[in-house]
Amino acid sequence: MDGSATIVATAAQTANTDGSVFSWAIYDGNNLLWVDENPDTSINVDLALSQGLHSLRVVAYDDSFQPSTATVSVSSTSSGQAIVWHACLYTRGGVQYQAMQISPTQTVTGVLQSQMFYGSNCSPTQWTDQLNDVGQTMTFGAGSGYLFWFIHRPDTPGVSAVWTMGNQSSGCVNYSTAPACN
Repeated sequence: MDGSATIVATAAQTANTDGSVFSWAIYDGNNLLWVDENPDTSINVDLALSQGLHSLRVVAYDDSFQPSTATVSVSSTSSGQAIVWHACLYTRGGVQYQAMQISPTQTVTGVLQSQMFYGSNCSPTQWTDQLNDVGQTMTFGAGSGYLFWFIHRPDTPGVSAVWTMGNQSSGCVNYSTAPACN
């Protein structure tokens, strides 16, 4: 059985900072689960987690990419995981796009988004593109399958991305090792 957690964080002003936030990131160990490239002073994020012990780290970056970090241990025991994520490279017209095959195991409603980064480790300091920056809500039916891809960085395999749909997250995807889409 899988679970979920709600992360609520606020950037506090200190003597060395004005409290400004350039971006936020949430990690489970070294795996980036969620990122927000907006200058929000606080976040309230629901995450789906697999069963077991998790070590969540919330990081707020200022405009010079200096991190401020809080670490939280979480033990998850309730239901929550609803999407199977399969990263792949989609070829169309001889061009390869970074893609994600999304297969919901139950109906999921939310905003599908993805943040792309230069390099293989989804470092928020290497952000390069965002999928669905208009924030349109969608509903994916249980047992269905969808394929989405980035259109602005074709033929660029040395990138990584984090995909989210509501409280569901793909975690960090390294596209240099992604297979071709089926």
